[in-house]
Amino acid sequence: MFKSLKIGTKIVLGFLAVLIIFAGVIGFQLDGMNKLGALQKEGASRNKDVIIIKDIANRVTNFYSDIADAIINENLEESKSNLAQFKIQAKKDMDTVMALVDTDEERQEAKEFVEEYNNYISLYEDKLLVLLSEKDDLITRAEEAIAFKNVALHVEQVYPVFADAIINRNLEETIEALAGLKEQAGKDIAIVNKMVDHDDERAIAKEFTKHYMAFIGLFEEKLLPELRKGTNASIPRIRAIDEEADIEREDAIEHISELVAALDAERVKAREDYQRIKAMDEEIDNAKEKTLEPLTHINLSLTEESIESAELFDEEKTLLLEVALIVAAIGFAIGLLFAFIISRAISKPLKEGVAICETVASGDLRVEIKVNSEDETGQLLKAMKNMVEKLKSII
Repeated sequence: MFKSLKIGTKIVLGFLAVLIIFAGVIGFQLDGMNKLGALQKEGASRNKDVIIIKDIANRVTNFYSDIADAIINENLEESKSNLAQFKIQAKKDMDTVMALVDTDEERQEAKEFVEEYNNYISLYEDKLLVLLSEKDDLITRAEEAIAFKNVALHVEQVYPVFADAIINRNLEETIEALAGLKEQAGKDIAIVNKMVDHDDERAIAKEFTKHYMAFIGLFEEKLLPELRKGTNASIPRIRAIDEEADIEREDAIEHISELVAALDAERVKAREDYQRIKAMDEEIDNAKEKTLEPLTHINLSLTEESIESAELFDEEKTLLLEVALIVAAIGFAIGLLFAFIISRAISKPLKEGVAICETVASGDLRVEIKVNSEDETGQLLKAMKNMVEKLKSII
């Protein structure tokens, strides 16, 4: 069949065969480039995902700073406002993580992250903030207890002045001392009323104020007028005032002592609150670590996928180069083979034709001409054969 083809057709077919081989090489390279592009895109995407997960992990960690600030500064309104904003970002982060994962193992880790993150936020919102809103300040309660004890001491200090006035009868000195006592009593009563913050405490403070003022009032309104009588002062009357003053003093001391006891109880509660907050802080810290753990696993998985993508990229690149070189070599060899076959198919019959012509030119018509093809060279040999046959018939 090949021998029956024209020379031009043979050349065209040989050229087309080479073109097809090289087109196949180009097509293979283009497909390989697409695969390399996809692998490169996947690797870049995974690297980007790793950065996103790290940013989310940083926000989870930084949230603990807001919690610590709430514990230290006790600004509940600001803490609640910050929490509301953080919950919006946390919801976006949880949705982002769920969208990034693409394997069953990663999806399980993502679900665990969402569950632990919600628990982390819930511990702060539903437990710690509530506890902070109800807790007593240990230091404040201690300071208030000291202030109440000082008030009690001031009440006790009134009676020595009272007794000195009865014994020494120095009215000018007594009046001066009484002015100081009244000023201090006013400060003490203001301190007590400012510090009480419960209805029971306010009732006790009211009774304390009544007895404290009555104690001072006995000094000013009953004892001093009696002492001004000088030698005419009634000793029984003074004794009765003294006994009445002693009762008012004891009642005032009793009520301030009740307030001190109430503050001591609150201080115990404040200490318990502190321990509960400390325990809650540890629980929240554990929740933070549990939230970060699945993120770490997801990050490791994404990093491994990125590394695998890079390795596949290198393997595909190497394979593409090797196959391209092999196919190019084969194409080059086939091209050479076609060139050799076509060249031989043309040159051999032409050489035979030249030899025949030279033999005929020398007068020898005995030459045998064999026609083995139907192409142009075959047609040439066939024509020469006919020519020799006609010459033989003429001669």
